[in-house]
Amino acid sequence: MWLSPRILLCILHASCVPAHECIVHWKRKGACCGFSGSIPPEAIARFNKLEIFSVSESNIGGRIPSELGGLSSLRLISMYNNQLTGPIPSEIGDLMTLRQLDMANNMLTGTIPTELNSLPTIARFHATVNRLTGDAPTFPLATETLTFIELQHEDDNNNLTLAVDEFFREGRGRALEIVMCHECNLKGFIPTFIGESVNLARLVLTGNSDQIGTGLTGTIPAEIGGLQALTDLRLSRNSLSQAIPTQLANLPMLEGLSLDGNQFTGEMPPEVASMPSLTQLELHDNPTLTGDLDTSVCNVDGAAARFSFLSSDCGSSGRVACTCCDDCF
Repeated sequence: MWLSPRILLCILHASCVPAHECIVHWKRKGACCGFSGSIPPEAIARFNKLEIFSVSESNIGGRIPSELGGLSSLRLISMYNNQLTGPIPSEIGDLMTLRQLDMANNMLTGTIPTELNSLPTIARFHATVNRLTGDAPTFPLATETLTFIELQHEDDNNNLTLAVDEFFREGRGRALEIVMCHECNLKGFIPTFIGESVNLARLVLTGNSDQIGTGLTGTIPAEIGGLQALTDLRLSRNSLSQAIPTQLANLPMLEGLSLDGNQFTGEMPPEVASMPSLTQLELHDNPTLTGDLDTSVCNVDGAAARFSFLSSDCGSSGRVACTCCDDCF
């Protein structure tokens, strides 16, 4: 049985659910019977066959009812862009068929419950723009399903910590396509196992700008050069060191490369800087990185024009030659 989103929301709000045995979808879009306030937990508990729970952009406040964890058929929970407060219920970790959990743009607080790491089929997790703290989930059981995880934006109120070497442990990231953690409290290192994430298109692991000199340590593993689908690689504001691997030049679709705010040494590989797909390159604030971008970019016909942004330590230090950089530090 299918009921329109308008009717379903009104039924739920009134706790008037005689047809609950056959309702498997509840979606809402747009204004509906003046619904506002919080989600009534006593009504939620009656929808025992619900598969899709979507209340995004619904002007809903209050807490997320723990009763959602009792709806064992749920495959999707979408609650983004509301005014939800309080913690994420640990009971959501009981949903063995859940594939998508989107709680972005709310006012959720506390830590993300460790019980979410028990979700075996999760494919998408989105928690940006909240007030969450503590450790981010690594979803160790979702090795074949997890494709998308977005934890923090820039200027986000979240303050999450992601153990990167734990997240990319052997066999865990095979399905990943997008990993985004802007200004996170990052710890650990980038393991060679990241080379298993052959579908990865965006990898954003930028450190916390308030904690310069922390974040990821070690090197960029050469195995990243095998990620043929990668279009965006952002590793700013960490403590990565040693040489920038020449294997990055093997990424045919790479458009954005941000390596600023690290401790890279040696010379910026000219074969990386001159990649025809590259349109954004940030290299500044690397005290011991040198290079000649004039030769690889600025003085090459048409090369500089393809960049929408180019930065390096080409200022008073003169460590990098770059007459076409947008910003010289």
